[in-house]
Amino acid sequence: TEIAKFSLKNGIINAVGATSAAGEVYDTFAINEYQGKLRLLTTDWSSGEDENQLYLFDENLKLTGSIKGIAKGEQIYSARYFGDIVYFVTYRNTDPLFAVDLSDEENPKILSELKITGFSEYLHFWGEDKLVGIGYETDPDTGNREGLKITMFDISNPAHLKTAGTCVIKGIDYSPALYQYKCVLVDEGENLIGFATETYDRGQESNYLLFSWEDGNFETLLTEDLDSNVATDSYRGIYVGDTFYLVNTEEIISYDRGNGYEKVQQLEW
Repeated sequence: TEIAKFSLKNGIINAVGATSAAGEVYDTFAINEYQGKLRLLTTDWSSGEDENQLYLFDENLKLTGSIKGIAKGEQIYSARYFGDIVYFVTYRNTDPLFAVDLSDEENPKILSELKITGFSEYLHFWGEDKLVGIGYETDPDTGNREGLKITMFDISNPAHLKTAGTCVIKGIDYSPALYQYKCVLVDEGENLIGFATETYDRGQESNYLLFSWEDGNFETLLTEDLDSNVATDSYRGIYVGDTFYLVNTEEIISYDRGNGYEKVQQLEW
């Protein structure tokens, strides 16, 4: 992966640095700038077997520290940085969630590794002590997918990661939330997690699912059938006060949050 750094000042763009790192960046959030410094997670397959690397660069893109050969035979599926800690998921047949301390720029340290079945394609912080993972449940022996999976990770102690709760939705084959983070609604303050899904058993069927997190469980607030002729990645769940809106390129549907998400109005154009 080749990296270039540019400055932008008074409308003038200048190249000010460049570097490279072995492997490829597979996740949008695997690259991160923090206090002028760059942190990077890659998956390298050049040796014939996937292995993952973490690189730390200073303000001049000089390598200050790294960890190489993480989770050989697996690749990085999702990542999130939170200050001096990075959390990331690798996968082959099980899903290890790693927590790595980046505070020592010369000696980053793996704090813990939590293995669960399946894997998370998308990670989103839930307050300061939890992390939502959205991905697939899988058979640990065969790797076959067994449904969509939401996991709430407890990251209150990065050295001892735990699972706070999980929800497996059988029969779901795909969700754009896994690959396009703008399709996901995750709001800890409003206690909402929402995204669209697709099922292919009887032709394509699409739904929008909305959950809350209550006492260690994901509770379903809304399940709405979607028009299969409209791309699921165009749907967005938003809220204004006590009204929830489901929006796409052709319509807006409103729901009363104070009345069990009862449908109020539908506007098409």
